[in-house]
Amino acid sequence: MKKVYHQCVFPYVLLNRNFVKIFWHKFHMQKGYRQCVVSYDLLNMIFVKIFWSKFHMQKVSHQCVLSYDLLNWIYVKNFWSKFHMQKVSHQCVLSYVLLNRISGKNFWSKFHMQKFYRLCVLS
Repeated sequence: MKKVYHQCVFPYVLLNRNFVKIFWHKFHMQKGYRQCVVSYDLLNMIFVKIFWSKFHMQKVSHQCVLSYDLLNWIYVKNFWSKFHMQKVSHQCVLSYVLLNRISGKNFWSKFHMQKFYRLCVLS
């Protein structure tokens, strides 16, 4: 994860740690964009494996709000189920401060993301 989100509002609650490596790998977080609001309502049908390949998010503009119009041509039925996100917290602010000293693959396990967090810092 050489480059990462500066800030990303990403809803979540239950994220099984077993899927973390797949999550980062598939989403190519090293090419993250600066700020993007990702809504549970908008993404509740997304397949992780095709999300980034379809949207090429590394090329998304400075601020990007994913709308249903952008997603309605993607089969997104199993996104949240794959990540065991049956419930969603208010928001999680992912930044680039804390994980400078933590590897990306260990982020979720170290921070116990299966519990509710209001804010989390991601590098």
